Amino acid sequence: MPSGKELALEPSKVEVSTQHALLLRFSVNQRMMKYLLSLTMALVCLVFTISAQDIASLEKKLKTAGDADKAMINNQLAELYLRKDRAKAIQYAKDAYKYASSTGNKRVKAESKNFEAKATAGIYLPGKTVPNHRDKNASHYHKGVSLFKESLKLAKAAGYTQLELDNLENLAYINTKTIGRHRPDTREEMKYYKQYITRIKEIKNVTAPRAAATLSGGGGSSSSSNNSNTSNTNNGTPTTGPSTARLIREKKELEEEVGELESETRVLKKQVKTLEDKLKESSGVSTAELENIRKELEEKESELSKVAREKSRKEGETKRLTMEIEGVKYELVQAEEAAEMAEVKASRIQQGVIMGGIIAALVLGFLYFAYRSQSRARKEMAEKNAIIAKEQERSEELLLNILPANIAEELKANGEAKARKHDNVTVLFSDFKNFTAVSEALSPEQLVKELDYCFKGFDFIISQYKSIEKIKTIGDAYMAVSGLGDKSGKHEEDMIKAALDMQEFLEDYKTERKLFGLPTFEARIGIHTGPVVSGVVGNKKFAYDVWGDTVNVASRMESNGEIGKVNISADTYNKVRYAFNCSPRGKIEVKNKGRVEMYFVNKAYS
Repeated sequence: MPSGKELALEPSKVEVSTQHALLLRFSVNQRMMKYLLSLTMALVCLVFTISAQDIASLEKKLKTAGDADKAMINNQLAELYLRKDRAKAIQYAKDAYKYASSTGNKRVKAESKNFEAKATAGIYLPGKTVPNHRDKNASHYHKGVSLFKESLKLAKAAGYTQLELDNLENLAYINTKTIGRHRPDTREEMKYYKQYITRIKEIKNVTAPRAAATLSGGGGSSSSSNNSNTSNTNNGTPTTGPSTARLIREKKELEEEVGELESETRVLKKQVKTLEDKLKESSGVSTAELENIRKELEEKESELSKVAREKSRKEGETKRLTMEIEGVKYELVQAEEAAEMAEVKASRIQQGVIMGGIIAALVLGFLYFAYRSQSRARKEMAEKNAIIAKEQERSEELLLNILPANIAEELKANGEAKARKHDNVTVLFSDFKNFTAVSEALSPEQLVKELDYCFKGFDFIISQYKSIEKIKTIGDAYMAVSGLGDKSGKHEEDMIKAALDMQEFLEDYKTERKLFGLPTFEARIGIHTGPVVSGVVGNKKFAYDVWGDTVNVASRMESNGEIGKVNISADTYNKVRYAFNCSPRGKIEVKNKGRVEMYFVNKAYS
């Protein structure tokens, strides 16, 4: 017997499993790690010890300092507390800002805002690391950015170039980090790095001419002085600015003055020597002449002392200018290095952005390809599932055409259907009159066509009654049973109504064919009610059937009936006598059954 899986198709399930394995292995020298760890701990302890001593001494000085000193000491304490206690660092920075505001110290004000920003945003001076704030709104981050901007504004107003650069660098750096819901902002980062580079170039344009003048040994100071108001570049080389020209001019004038003073000193020394010689030879000189020589000597000594002091001052001024030029040269080198570093950093950021874009494009392309592939797979799967569902529906329809619904469900669920005994069912048989003679008058195609038309009519009629199941057709015979699964007790009436409808259908078809002179089909119908046994038989071409004496009696009711009539047994009559008008036929001799009482059904009572 076929199983339920053979009778009803089920959609196939596709399972796709993917596994990825990634193995990372590190080999580390344990002795080296222990040594580095010990060294690191020692350095940390040393730093914290020195820092603690500085903090204690500064806090002691703060108690007795004036407002101007308090501003600077508070700033120093804020800087020291950045790595220890952010809250204290913020408080000291705020106090520094308050005292700097009262004394009008713009540079300290800018520095205090810078320290407050670093403490608020969590940017520590040594490593510039940003802690992972867990607050969802990242309020520390936003406030830190605002304070950095405020410090940048104050630094510009105070002409504090180094602090300007520090604020710009921190604003650029902080936009590379993920804090709370905030994500890295590459556009903001690039904006601040561009400002950083622009400021470095501005510093370079001012400081480069000083170093150039120093390297040239002060030559061309006159022409530089004449062009002191020019600040444009020629072929990328900065021209001499006002500050540079002034320094070169002053240095040259001082060198000339020092040379003149040295000449005067030499002359005065000669004169003093001459006068001293005269004093030694004063024996032949009058008292008046001697007095004049002494006065002249005193004047020369006084003048010599004055010239010496002036020379010392000029030499100090010259030394100061030389140191200033050397400082400008150093600033130029530092500015160039900072500009190069900023350009390298900006270049790396740009490369990172490009690489990020390429990676993003590749990822998007891969995701799109995967999406398209998955969409195609889903579409193909949906089409296959639709085909499977359609075939399954067809197989179930075919199964229901062969079996009753409850038997079909049992067969699909269990792979087999158990035989059942039914105590009260109604069996119908129909058979066409003179079928052999009619079939000889028709071609095979016409014969099959006519039988198909009639049996489809019968199928449609019994489908109108839920209690009736078609069992089979054998040649020109048609068999149906009612009451197999019906518990309402009306299956006998349903079967007789269906039989009357079948006779009416054949009568109408006969009238239509007679108009065209065509052969007609007329049938006898017999019905009997009683017990039967039902079940599924066969292996490949299985069939549902019923057995029992009730089936044999129903067949005898058909063979002993009349054309166009519905012949029923007494057992069936007793169940429908109040629903239908019947004509008794009396007892009629039946093969192998003796005399059996029969009735013709005329019509249903209205």
